Amino acid sequence: MKLLCMSRNVNVTSSVIHHHRMFEPRNPDAPTRATDNDAAVARLSAVRKGYLPDPYIAALIPRPHLQQPRPPLINIGTYLRTRAIDLLLDDWFRIALAGPRQHNKVQIVSLGAGSDTRFWRLAVRFHLSFLSLLSIFG
Repeated sequence: MKLLCMSRNVNVTSSVIHHHRMFEPRNPDAPTRATDNDAAVARLSAVRKGYLPDPYIAALIPRPHLQQPRPPLINIGTYLRTRAIDLLLDDWFRIALAGPRQHNKVQIVSLGAGSDTRFWRLAVRFHLSFLSLLSIFG
């Protein structure tokens, strides 16, 4: 389809119009959601390749059976980042829960967690209960 701008005598094809629309932000959250999805798919790849155990990640990814594996460097990076945070949290829980009182409370505030499965993985290891969820949309 060709559009003709009579006042300036310029031909503009519809492909140029569609190309221009690709760069218009339709949803301001789209880049954040894309980053979250990419990280979740990287985690799924690391799990499938045996780098990490995570029985929950496939439930958070649309059509996980269609996802292609990531390169080894991505899998290794996902493993290192996950393992480092898990070790820090494990130590923190052990210290906090080994205090003199039997009913010590531990609180974690995870900002920008996206599709992170850490809560479920920690809940299984430390028998945590989920008391409340506060979502703030800003």
